[in-house]
Amino acid sequence: MFALRIQTGFVSVLLLMLAGQAATQERKSDKLAAPITQGQRVFTCGHSFHVWVPDIVVDLAKKADIKDHVKVGLSSIGGSKVIQHWNKSDEQNNAKAALKTGKVDVLTLSPIFFPDAGIENFTLLALEHNKDIRVLVQPIWLRADIYEPTMSGPPRSITMRSLLKSCATGTRCISRRWTRTSAT
Repeated sequence: MFALRIQTGFVSVLLLMLAGQAATQERKSDKLAAPITQGQRVFTCGHSFHVWVPDIVVDLAKKADIKDHVKVGLSSIGGSKVIQHWNKSDEQNNAKAALKTGKVDVLTLSPIFFPDAGIENFTLLALEHNKDIRVLVQPIWLRADIYEPTMSGPPRSITMRSLLKSCATGTRCISRRWTRTSAT
């Protein structure tokens, strides 16, 4: 598991470096991208923690008076990897069908774990039919901040009681979003 954490950390650092390089290249161009002033055509593939997002975005677009925003479609498989959406039969694969029309501006994908070959497969198909498409990946929060695809729950050493006790004493408090250690 230690090696997996190092590998995950290495991947995170690599992604940050690539993002910094891309940002530097963007700064070289004085031309800014035009703001998006019209609704987007969005298709979503996701698991049960992601499938409610498209309706919220539709509601936000309506409340922001963004015209022509369209929820093109939704592929929902509980607890799924993106590759499971990709592997659906052509007759049942509304995601591939929508992308092949070239009338999707944004594709959102939500994998349970990485790597997930479905992300690359959908991205290549999407770009083949719409060179300006944006593909967004929303990863799930990890249980107990540990990347362990076979884990059925938090590690036995981390219980809610021990977590709350450590937070109350200030010795060490860990949550999914932050870590705090005492000043001593």
